[in-house]
Amino acid sequence: MRLLLVTFLSAYALPAITLNPVKWSLSAEPAGVNGGDVLLKLHAEIEAGFHLYSLTTPPGGPIRTRVRILGEGTTATEVYQPKPETRMDSTLHINVETFTGSADFLIPASLGASRQRPLSVSLSVRYQACSDEICLPPVERTTEVVIQAGHAVPHIPPGYQRVAIKP
Repeated sequence: MRLLLVTFLSAYALPAITLNPVKWSLSAEPAGVNGGDVLLKLHAEIEAGFHLYSLTTPPGGPIRTRVRILGEGTTATEVYQPKPETRMDSTLHINVETFTGSADFLIPASLGASRQRPLSVSLSVRYQACSDEICLPPVERTTEVVIQAGHAVPHIPPGYQRVAIKP
C-alpha cells in the first residue's frame, strides 16, 4: 500500500518539479571581435501560457529578471530590454512588466585587450516565470557563447530600454 501511495504521489509531483518554461541562449553580434566591444544577445524562449518578468518590474511583487556576466576578462554595466507589456496583476494588485513568447536582451560588453584566439563568455540569469495559474520559484541559469577573433562594431537597435546591471 505504501509503495502504491509513493508511486501515485511521484507521478503527480514530478511534472511540477521539472517545469522549465523558459529556455535561454546566448549569441554575440558580431560573432568575431578582436578585443574591444561586442553585443551579447541573451534570448529567452518562453513556453506558451507562461510569462517572464522584466528587468524593471516594480518592487513588491514577483522576482524581476537579473543578468550577470560570470568570470573575468569581460565586463558589462548595462543591459537593454525590449518594451515589456505592463498590466495589473490581479493577485498582487500592482502593475507588473512581462514578456511572453520570446524576448531578446542586449548586453554591450567589453572584451578587454586585443586577442588572437576564441573567448568564452558566460552569463547568469535569475528569473521567475508564471502562468495565470502558477508561479514557479525563482531560478538561476547560466548560458555561454564562444566569440571568435575578428573585427566589427556592435549596434543597439531602436526601441530598447537601457537598464543598469547590478552585481
